[in-house]
Amino acid sequence: MLSVNPYVMKEIQKIPLDERSNVLDVGCGVGAYLEYLKGNITGIDYDQKNLEEAKKRFPKVQFIRHDCNHVPFPVKEKFDLILCFEVIEHLKRDESLKLMRELERISQGYIFLTTPNINNFTSFLRYVLFRSLEIAGKPNFVEKFFYFLKHKKLPPKENKFCVSHEDVNSKKVSNPELHYHYSNFNSSFFKKRGYKVYGGLGQVNYGMIKNKKLLSIIEYIFYRFPSLAGSILAVKKQ
Repeated sequence: MLSVNPYVMKEIQKIPLDERSNVLDVGCGVGAYLEYLKGNITGIDYDQKNLEEAKKRFPKVQFIRHDCNHVPFPVKEKFDLILCFEVIEHLKRDESLKLMRELERISQGYIFLTTPNINNFTSFLRYVLFRSLEIAGKPNFVEKFFYFLKHKKLPPKENKFCVSHEDVNSKKVSNPELHYHYSNFNSSFFKKRGYKVYGGLGQVNYGMIKNKKLLSIIEYIFYRFPSLAGSILAVKKQ
């Protein structure tokens, strides 16, 4: 079973889906969430290697190879549920906004978006505990401070952060350029656009905390207080 975020699954399971529901997973990858969905499912991704693996695992799902930088999507139907997990941060700001408008155009139900949260408490914890640092786009004051502590110099004015420095930089992943982050978002950005916002640790951080009780406590706090969280789940009902 592929890794999924439990706080995201909790919200997905509240959506009433049946075999007639139209479901779209944008940036589906190898299909981490597809096995939990019902209905007529379509998966969109640009990485051919990911799509080939997903097709083997889910032969009944329709897969489309498409670059999310380009809208509209090559689909005709409206969707009852649209997932777009860890995608918008990989696009430049203008392209991210175009993608969000396209998702709203083809939605007739719920839109679920996840993305890393900037200006969050977990960035501080991640640096203090693991000396791990994430910067995407234009660094804020806190990011500049921790970057200086780690590198003894100020960060560049614009920075591309890759989810896994080692894997991407050593070319262990296909299409490494697709793993860079070009945009930053926070909870207020989504609230202003009518989304309900929840918080989570973020995919990168789950493996860092081994104590399950501590993990569940932190998850609960971040779920209730998304401005502190490392990752944002934004949900909108059309």
